[in-house]
Amino acid sequence: SSYSLDWISSFAISQRRDDIYNILSADLRQDSHYQKSDTQKLNTLDLHSMLSYYPAQNIQISLNDNYAERKTALDKNLIRNNDERYNLLQFNVDYAIRDNLQFSGIASHNYTIKDFSYDQNTRELENRSLSTKISWAYAEYDSLMLNLGIDLQQTYFPKNLHKWDNDLRVRSSALGWKHYYRDLIRIGNYVSYYIRDDVYIDSLLSSNNHVVQSISYMPNVDILLGDRL
Repeated sequence: SSYSLDWISSFAISQRRDDIYNILSADLRQDSHYQKSDTQKLNTLDLHSMLSYYPAQNIQISLNDNYAERKTALDKNLIRNNDERYNLLQFNVDYAIRDNLQFSGIASHNYTIKDFSYDQNTRELENRSLSTKISWAYAEYDSLMLNLGIDLQQTYFPKNLHKWDNDLRVRSSALGWKHYYRDLIRIGNYVSYYIRDDVYIDSLLSSNNHVVQSISYMPNVDILLGDRL
């Protein structure tokens, strides 16, 4: 047996300075004109890294990490100054079980810190998700798809004594069917079901807790009219 291992990494740094102007309305003695109101500085940093592993021809395993920083600073309107840090770690598996049967799975963890000059709004968001998809081409022109997923999000307000902390959980499932008619028409039918739980940790905000369930049906038809349409 043979295997392959690939690694890709990149980064980007940028600095930007903008002058902000407001337009002043005209009066009887003077035309409308622009007046400088502030200066904004934006610094950004982006880092990306991806490791891909191929233990066999029909299996791909990859690990991605993306990190970003954004810092906004104004000379006068200081209350709008903010820092944002973001990191996304994602694990992917793609497996061709057979020529007509495909499996893919994604697990991810995302952490974001939004630091505002007004401390009450400073927040931290943590998101964890897991999803799977199975595609089965059971006939030459027919396919079935099944998607299952769960998403967990937690929001913290550390500088507000965690009074506004809340949790969000979304569970989803979807079933789809596709049919190709003479290579010119693709017919699709998709049924999705979602359950969303929104929970506030503080008892004073517990009245905002709620559960939402939804089901949707989405038919779709694609028609190929030519080589470019």
